[in-house]
Amino acid sequence: MIPSHRRSVFRLLAVFLAGACQAPGAAPEAQTEMSVQLPPFIVESTIGPTWRYTEIPRFEILSRCNDVTTERLALAFHRANQLLELVLPERFQLTLDVPQALIFYDEKLWPVAEQQAVAAMLQAHPPARPDGVPSPGAPPRVRLEPMTGAKLLAADADRPVAAGNAFFSNLMLTDADAIVTFALVSEATIDPQRSYLTSAYVSNLLQNRIPSLPDWFTAGFMRLYDRMEFADNTVTTRPLRWEMPQSPTAKAKSPPSELELRLPLGSFLGGDAPAADLGPWLEQAELLVAWGLDPAQGRAEAFWRWLDRLSREPATEALFRECISLDYTAATRSILAYSVNHRGLRWVLPEERSRPPSFPLEDATARQIARLKGEWERLEARYVRKNRPALEEQYTALARRTLRKPYDRGDRDPRLVASLGLLELEADDVAAAKALLEEAVAGGVVRPRVYYALARLRYDALFGRSTRNDGKYTTEQTDPILQPLLQATRQAPPLSAVYELMAHVYLNRVEPPTAEELEVLAQGTRYFSRNSGLVRQVAALQGAANKMRR
Repeated sequence: MIPSHRRSVFRLLAVFLAGACQAPGAAPEAQTEMSVQLPPFIVESTIGPTWRYTEIPRFEILSRCNDVTTERLALAFHRANQLLELVLPERFQLTLDVPQALIFYDEKLWPVAEQQAVAAMLQAHPPARPDGVPSPGAPPRVRLEPMTGAKLLAADADRPVAAGNAFFSNLMLTDADAIVTFALVSEATIDPQRSYLTSAYVSNLLQNRIPSLPDWFTAGFMRLYDRMEFADNTVTTRPLRWEMPQSPTAKAKSPPSELELRLPLGSFLGGDAPAADLGPWLEQAELLVAWGLDPAQGRAEAFWRWLDRLSREPATEALFRECISLDYTAATRSILAYSVNHRGLRWVLPEERSRPPSFPLEDATARQIARLKGEWERLEARYVRKNRPALEEQYTALARRTLRKPYDRGDRDPRLVASLGLLELEADDVAAAKALLEEAVAGGVVRPRVYYALARLRYDALFGRSTRNDGKYTTEQTDPILQPLLQATRQAPPLSAVYELMAHVYLNRVEPPTAEELEVLAQGTRYFSRNSGLVRQVAALQGAANKMRR
């Protein structure tokens, strides 16, 4: 979400902020130029407002801000999602059965004493210089740097970012089936009517949509999205001009009829993005998306219907004609005319959807705090493992403490247990992870990654223990693996690893898959048609089944 008048200065995603800070009046210390990018390490404090909880469509919100700020943030995020759905319907975005989580934290609650503790942690594991030598000198001074006013949670565009020890003051972290965003919030004024979602966030929703959308659409839509302006329940673009080349026989300042596309429409739709000179391809992608989605042209529904088919079928002129009611030649003429005559795009949120909804706030329960905060801290530990492995232990301990506290008191919320199981799995405690994942699955948790993780642990325990000469496994041996995998296929998002392991198990099982099991695998190939390994495995299973039926 960003205020539309300063798009470049708002992020509700991974934005690198803050630098090494000098004490007031202190002489500058010698600094080795480096960048230490960490998610905020925040230990619970008893001072300040209590945690508050609310829900908006597709999101849970846990907030340690005052109610006014929390309500405005919730409304701004809800309105930004409504505006996104105007231009990109929900069915063309990443689908999650697990609600996304937003955690808002008042920056005043990150006390100086804790900043110093984190600085000491960094001193114990100092970052290396480019030559690999640890940085010498005084303990680093580290702080989160929140923003104020309209630049909520963003870097000041006019202020250089200093090198040194720094934390993200807002960050989105993801798992295969979950998204959590943490935002450090200052005293700020947020205008829900002028807020929208960052390009990086929207790109994540597009690129991870299953089945995947054509590359030209994702690239063209994101290029168009960067031109969109959001205000007063309306999304607009100013008139755009795409410089299409003239045909070899055209005269100067030729009409659209004497222009041509940079790439013939059939070749463009059926081919990949060029390895070099991407500019013309991107320009044509944006033009095609604008032509198809412009509300004033009246073809958006047909265009979306065609795009949905393209995510599951090859691009052919027959399919284009069936959906758009034009052949490639007629469409090319229409697109070229649009490239020089269009007057900008405009979408308006319907009045019945524009009324501010009510999001009642309530005190968060101990379970809600532990579940959402603990899941965030688990994802932090994963992030740190990849970027600063020396600090993983501290982050893992923080997540374990948050999740273990209610668990040890008897709380068996399947979502809480699932997060704890995944944490132990990522900490390489396989025995503890397996017991917790078994418990979460028995509780009916909705998280496809949990079902896959348990199936994988069961497969690893079975691997190499066949009692047959051909090395294959019996149905009794494979059923405990396949059952959680089949359950995962009923949850969103679909995971390619689920179908890959399922196909591998069927190929190594004595009994062939049933017709119903083959249909589940076939659905996997429709979801992941670009996964050539999966497509080959399923084709081999289908071929063997056909031979047996003859």
